[in-house]
Amino acid sequence: MNIAMTADPAQIDLKNVNWADWEEDPYPLYRALRDRSPVFHAPHHGVYGSYLITRYDDVASILMDVERFSNIPLNLLDVDPGERISPLRMADPPRHTWLRATIMPLFTSREMRNREPYLKALATDLLDQCEAKGDVVEVSSQLAIPLPGRVTCDILGLPLEYHQKFINFTVERRELSSAQQRKEAYGAKTFDDVREEMWAIVEPIATARRAKPEVDAISLMINAQAKVGKDQIPDKLIIDMLLLLLTGGFHTTQHLVENFLSIMADRPDLWTQMREDRSLVAPAIEEMLRYDAPVQMLPRRARHDVEVAGTVIPANATLAMVYGAANRDERAYPDPDSFRLDRKEPKRQLSFSGGIHTCPGAPVSRAEVLWLIQEMLNRYKTLERTGPSVRWPGAGFRGYQHVPLRFVRG
Repeated sequence: MNIAMTADPAQIDLKNVNWADWEEDPYPLYRALRDRSPVFHAPHHGVYGSYLITRYDDVASILMDVERFSNIPLNLLDVDPGERISPLRMADPPRHTWLRATIMPLFTSREMRNREPYLKALATDLLDQCEAKGDVVEVSSQLAIPLPGRVTCDILGLPLEYHQKFINFTVERRELSSAQQRKEAYGAKTFDDVREEMWAIVEPIATARRAKPEVDAISLMINAQAKVGKDQIPDKLIIDMLLLLLTGGFHTTQHLVENFLSIMADRPDLWTQMREDRSLVAPAIEEMLRYDAPVQMLPRRARHDVEVAGTVIPANATLAMVYGAANRDERAYPDPDSFRLDRKEPKRQLSFSGGIHTCPGAPVSRAEVLWLIQEMLNRYKTLERTGPSVRWPGAGFRGYQHVPLRFVRG
């Protein structure tokens, strides 16, 4: 029996937590932590070895506080910024500021409005492909992975024939980043090996963009490199930024689609409400992000001794911002464990982080999922489950590797 399914948060033994027991459903544990130990010292937890921060107000406050909290891990403080695998996330101002400004023109709500025809056409094409294979759809492989893979690679400026190759690179980057945090080797391959493989593909594209820029990330990075020089933006930084953007834009949207369609199959009343009132689609996406955060937590480092919720955290300790817990905090949301479309002026969910490190791809994720759901509502009167949804392994991300559904026309 899954311990989380029958757990009473008040009875959970926080002194002897087996984290693996909570991968399927961490929310009872999160509630126990919020109620009894909102700053929970877990020195052997995951990659980071952290103080877990689980209440909404504490997480939101830390995300906004760049004076007391840094995004650079302690073991990478003395590493040249150019050697950090996540050049934007593992950076503080001023470096973070100019790197983010370089790519932000592609990741605005206005730019997403300009791309609406493209996003609608892509949603139509993907659903047509699903229907050509029959009315039973495996959501993860047929929709959740192809949608953000195509959108993000197109925004980066990668030709279609290289999309799958770069999506595969995101998996390697995630494993290499975790290994870098642990100061461990990742098999026989280094990140320089990955960079070289990627640059062999990107170099001719970059050469073409120097002669004729387009509206894509490669053009923006090449233009910035021309302005400040290769000592500030070397070729390998261009690769790191592309891979970071691809990773960030891909997995969050993938898991959002998996989670959203899985819950809609179990809640046909919500699907009917959205068909009748399309103004509910955007709030439903926000509620899904709140209800089951695709990225459950990310770290910060205390710059010096700080006090959070009455606990003194020592300088250079790692804090895990547990977005999944903060988004279910009953202090911030009434009835937090229910998926509801009628929340009145809810607080902003934290699944895209906050402050200067708010995910730059958040407008892209929202827009591509919005137009996918709109087209599905146009076509299908209901979604029927044809088998159980199966979670991806691990606790850092929340999504399903298998979501078998029947899309019923009407």
